Amino acid sequence: MTLSLMLQMVVSQKGIIFCLISQKNANIIKKCLATNPDTRYKNCIELTNDLSDIENAIDWQYIKEIDAEKWITERDKNIISLEKTVKGYMAVNTNKLSGKSFKIRNFCKSELSESEKIDFFRET
Repeated sequence: MTLSLMLQMVVSQKGIIFCLISQKNANIIKKCLATNPDTRYKNCIELTNDLSDIENAIDWQYIKEIDAEKWITERDKNIISLEKTVKGYMAVNTNKLSGKSFKIRNFCKSELSESEKIDFFRET
């Protein structure tokens, strides 16, 4: 995937990248990339002020290991993860208090399409 395509997805609010960042963060990116200069930030102070308002700018943490990729987020009392290994994808919801985990079956399979990944990040 090219940088140009990634930026287009962010601006158009499509794709996995948009799902992984908070709405506030996405709005800042869109304002930075606006085609109309009048709608962009006027100076660094404006941008800095908006950036300072962001809490949890990235909803998902991405971890790249030698033989796996993993996306992790916390939701209330749960840790939700999606892991891709050579065997396929495994989505798990773990309760932080009890430590009990269960598979999110719709997303546990050998391959996930781009739209299925987007669904996972939006639904969980």
